Amino acid sequence: MLLLARLSLDGYGYGWLSMDDYKVGFDSYYSVSEDRLKVPDMKNEITRRELKARYLDREVVGGVFLIQNKVTGRSLLDSSLDIKGSKNRFEFAQSTGSCVIPRLQSDWDEHGGSSFVFKVLELLTKSGTQTKEEFKADIVALKEMWYEKLDPKNLY
Repeated sequence: MLLLARLSLDGYGYGWLSMDDYKVGFDSYYSVSEDRLKVPDMKNEITRRELKARYLDREVVGGVFLIQNKVTGRSLLDSSLDIKGSKNRFEFAQSTGSCVIPRLQSDWDEHGGSSFVFKVLELLTKSGTQTKEEFKADIVALKEMWYEKLDPKNLY
């Protein structure tokens, strides 16, 4: 059995459900099954505090990478505090055909996204005692070391 529920967003972006059909406003109506309206059993659910602790305790891996144009041989040297996120962003840009890096735009338009490859040069794992600023400084230093190793004529 389906029930008609009203889904609204408060000022903080949190949703709430109301079965009161007499309320007037700019709410949207959605068809929701009864089991979605049940209050979750908090004994079996992971609490928000536990999720936050897991997120903060996760292994953070940053690094230095190249986005290389296979046609021209030119490369973009860059670094990231989250190398996996940078690679996902690049792959998404390739799959949608949209360039998200302005320095690559002209070659991207001319040769297409498939002519670029993402290469990880070096990874660095954040230690438990490092602050975010210290980790960022280490990544920047690593990028500068790689800049000295590469030929500047072949860089964007």
